[in-house]
Amino acid sequence: MCLEIGLSAEEIECGRDRVLRLMQSAKIQALRGYKRPKVDDSGHELISAPNQWWVRDITYIHTHEGFLFLAVMMDLYARNIVGWSMSERMTEDLVLSAITMAYWKRKPESIVHLHSDQGSQYSSRKCRKLRESFNIEQSMSRRGNCHDNTSQSSF
Repeated sequence: MCLEIGLSAEEIECGRDRVLRLMQSAKIQALRGYKRPKVDDSGHELISAPNQWWVRDITYIHTHEGFLFLAVMMDLYARNIVGWSMSERMTEDLVLSAITMAYWKRKPESIVHLHSDQGSQYSSRKCRKLRESFNIEQSMSRRGNCHDNTSQSSF
């Protein structure tokens, strides 16, 4: 409340309740802050079945012997892990192993959309060829926008 802050600056002791009583006696009201309008339509299609959208990300795990990199693939329908791979190095083979595990574990019957950030491991030639052979369509976040892949990054 600005009035409360202003009175405190003038070294006039008052609390929130006193400010409220003073405002009521002066018949004035506080201005409410701007509320951002909620947007219901994100522009994306709804996920209505498994194997429509997978998301992936790489994280690192600190162990007593050093760091390990973990590549994880998650199905957005039920938010369960469909593939993963772990390695001491963050290479394209780490990502290829996770994709292969997810594909053979799930055996999708139609095109799967796969969303990720713009990491070099995801955009390599070997990764693209493997995705094409598995009928997986790549979707990538905008450059520098961590909010595009939040469902996987929060995993």
